[in-house]
Amino acid sequence: MDIIILHSSHLISTYNRYSRWQPWTNSVPVDVVLRKSADDYGAPGKDPYFGYGQINAGKAVSLVK
Repeated sequence: MDIIILHSSHLISTYNRYSRWQPWTNSVPVDVVLRKSADDYGAPGKDPYFGYGQINAGKAVSLVK
């Protein structure tokens, strides 16, 4: 349960940073940017152990600027 809460707070924080640069956007482009900017661990792409990887807020915001 603690891991889910931690990931949720990272996701919300990253989304808030993203929405400052793209206030008119919806969740679809945000999802794309978060997946492209994630630090991928394990097998390339989505895998059963790490999913799409770890959120990298700095990389996500730099993709949008």
